[in-house]
Amino acid sequence: MHASTTRRRCSLLRRLALAAALLGVTVSMPSTAAGVAQFSRTMVNFARIGQDIASSVQPVFVTNIGDRPLAITGLVLEGPDAATFRIGGTCSAPGSLAPQDRCHIDIVASPTGSPRSIAATLTVQTDATPSDAPIALFAIVDFLSGTILQPRPDWLDFGPQPLGDTSSPLALAITNEAGIVLTLVQNRLQGGDASDFSFSSVATGRQFSNGSTCTATIAFTPQAAGPRSTELVFQTNFGSLPSILSVLGEGLACRRRRSRSRGDVRGLNRLTPG
Repeated sequence: MHASTTRRRCSLLRRLALAAALLGVTVSMPSTAAGVAQFSRTMVNFARIGQDIASSVQPVFVTNIGDRPLAITGLVLEGPDAATFRIGGTCSAPGSLAPQDRCHIDIVASPTGSPRSIAATLTVQTDATPSDAPIALFAIVDFLSGTILQPRPDWLDFGPQPLGDTSSPLALAITNEAGIVLTLVQNRLQGGDASDFSFSSVATGRQFSNGSTCTATIAFTPQAAGPRSTELVFQTNFGSLPSILSVLGEGLACRRRRSRSRGDVRGLNRLTPG
């Protein structure tokens, strides 16, 4: 079933709910009576980054899964290497997310200096409970001066998809730019809602010459309503750290009201027939 068909059916349910209200019939609508922040990830691992070069973008999506607006009051970078990281994206502070709306924080690491480990914490401050949500940032600065693995695009976002329906597949290509031959050690989906996503790619053990590309093809079949996410783990024989890339979507259920705000908008209040 296409998303537009689901929305038309939900529109009919909204009219039925209105008719029920006019007839004095109560329709039960669960409510949190507050904004509730849900994060697509709480740790961002940039893996290995060449000296004096910016990493690819790593996003953190913030979704208000509550029934009231969510105020974002601060985006704070702290820690010994906080100056190495920079943030952008569609989340802003001060800012607000309507119920079921979302925004994303784009994080980039730009290390300079000698090879070393770098770390920082991004704290997202909101009026939810708890108010502070820490996101750990981590990377290894490598002796190579340049990009090692280059993903295109930086992440996959399937957007809204009707529950139980499989999306069209999306591809994420990772190019070897290390200047040496690499061997694929692991290539899989891991954590979060991994079972909502299907995955196909080349087998482990394959070698990639400099400039060659490995492509992962992923499809999304949401099993529950709301934001769904997992991570693509891609690791070669070059060092011990894998590259971790974000994969996201949203399970589309019936909604009672659409409200738009700045940034990526997937936001609609769910309508649950009583």
